[in-house]
Amino acid sequence: MSCTIGDRPVLSMVMDMAQRALPVLPRGAEPILHSDQGWQYQHKQYQKLLNDHGIADFLSALIALILFRTMNLGRKTAE
Repeated sequence: MSCTIGDRPVLSMVMDMAQRALPVLPRGAEPILHSDQGWQYQHKQYQKLLNDHGIADFLSALIALILFRTMNLGRKTAE
């Protein structure tokens, strides 16, 4: 786990937090990165960091979960 605190949102703060967490992730980990801010998702550098390291951002993970559950609602379970 890693976190940063600042008096204003800047991309370098978010990137620093993510880059400090990367070296300590165990092999095979499937991390999800969450921020209570939404603005960093529009930055190409942030998207590249996530993509390069196979990190799911919280919004993508949440959307995937919602879609998975929605798609499976109509399926009947085996009896």
